[in-house]
Amino acid sequence: MKKIHIWHPFLFAIFPVVFLYARNVKEVPMDQVFLPLVVVTGATLVLNWLGKIFVKSTAKRALVLSLFLLLFFSYGSVLDMVRGRNLDNWWVSGYVVFPVMSGLYLLACWWLWRTRSKLSQLTRFMNLMGMTLVLISLLQIGWFWWRFIVKSPETLKKAQSTSIAPSSQVSPDIYYLIFDRYGRDDILREVYDFDNQEFTNWLEQQGFYIARKSLANYLKTGHSLASSLNMKYLNFLEGQFGRESQFFLPLYDLLQNHQVGQFLKARGYTYVHLGSFWAHTAHNNFADINYNKYPLPEFTILLYKTTVLYPLASRLNIFDDHKLEWERVQFSLQKLEDLASIPGPKFVFAHILVPHDPFVFAPDGRYQTPAEISSKSYRDGYVGQIQFINSQIKSVVNTLLNKSKTAPIIVIQSDEGIFPKRYLERQLAGSDDFSWETANREELIQKMAILNAYYVPYLDIKDKLYPTITPVNSFRLILSELFAADLPLLPDKQYIFRDDLHPYTFSEVTNLVLQSN
Repeated sequence: MKKIHIWHPFLFAIFPVVFLYARNVKEVPMDQVFLPLVVVTGATLVLNWLGKIFVKSTAKRALVLSLFLLLFFSYGSVLDMVRGRNLDNWWVSGYVVFPVMSGLYLLACWWLWRTRSKLSQLTRFMNLMGMTLVLISLLQIGWFWWRFIVKSPETLKKAQSTSIAPSSQVSPDIYYLIFDRYGRDDILREVYDFDNQEFTNWLEQQGFYIARKSLANYLKTGHSLASSLNMKYLNFLEGQFGRESQFFLPLYDLLQNHQVGQFLKARGYTYVHLGSFWAHTAHNNFADINYNKYPLPEFTILLYKTTVLYPLASRLNIFDDHKLEWERVQFSLQKLEDLASIPGPKFVFAHILVPHDPFVFAPDGRYQTPAEISSKSYRDGYVGQIQFINSQIKSVVNTLLNKSKTAPIIVIQSDEGIFPKRYLERQLAGSDDFSWETANREELIQKMAILNAYYVPYLDIKDKLYPTITPVNSFRLILSELFAADLPLLPDKQYIFRDDLHPYTFSEVTNLVLQSN
């Protein structure tokens, strides 16, 4: 009889990785997949080797291992499906799902231990099922890359076509600080009944210019930062990839070797990058120095959350991803203050995911557990983080102004505004199909009205700032005035896209939002 090769444990080990990548291929860089593949394959080899101590039959041992892998990688997803998004019902989900799934697994193991069958048919079936699952995911990945990858290398070339001719003797440190989803004062007051004037007035007292009518150029982080860091609009992406494209990676490529970084490095600046947990600003390959506490790739964390380890570890306060984010933000804020005394010139980019959720910070900076977060309204969680980050920004600004040997340039900016009610409801429901083409003027203004503040003590830059300046012009103005670069200001415009699945369906809404801005 022909010998049956047993591959299914390894197929079931790699399947969760390739399946998760297939679901996120439009946004996740391929290099984030390699480490999880190596880890799960190595772990399967070790478990199989250890299993020889207890189970002598190769076929039985392989089936026990495959069933364990199915339980291990599906538990988190099943738990999420049962418990929904309500963290308070752990007592229902955690104490029901785990015993049920564990009981089914133990029952299957008991049957395998008792059976005298050679299990050849079951082994063939498991091999076939494992190969089918992996192949389907690989075909999805291959189809997506076959449609889009051949076009992406041109993207950076288009973004790098701006003409810049620097000539100046002044080289101050430049800090570009992004506080994610920080809404504009008037919107915070209207929507959340929160008066933020004390903070922005304080910034003005320190010499900042507050663009009090500023709007983002785009709706979301990737678009906004790609535009501001390359000092241009992104319409060329629509022409290059098509309105129906769902391929985000060319957009995210623009966050790496961007124009601002290129220009300043060419002038002798050290590029310091303070990363977030978001994969596309976690690390910059072109920066001279990268700082990020717990720089575990976002894809790896997403995979971890599908496993049985995540809910159990979270319950036991082991590897709490919320706590890690709390620590990461504090690390970045402290690092900003430390950088003030480091010799320049340096360009410092920091992406701080506050007041962006999760709302891990109480107003006094204390860590809030997931249970505490769920007991509060979205408004209270958001405002609490505004109150916390305001105090931290004050500390950072004081340090930068007092410890810098040469007066620095500081841009404090948000990439997007608050979530309008309808959009927030869809997000909390786990949906990404909200159509921005159906949004009304009020919703668009809420989403695009941002904090935008400039400390520019050099030349006449401050005199040329204006209330409606948008991020696409931030560095056009600064680099033009400071280094005599050929970067005329662009018209300040606002663009939306259809929904979160179609990043290049650009429609201009400037006239609409300015009617009531």
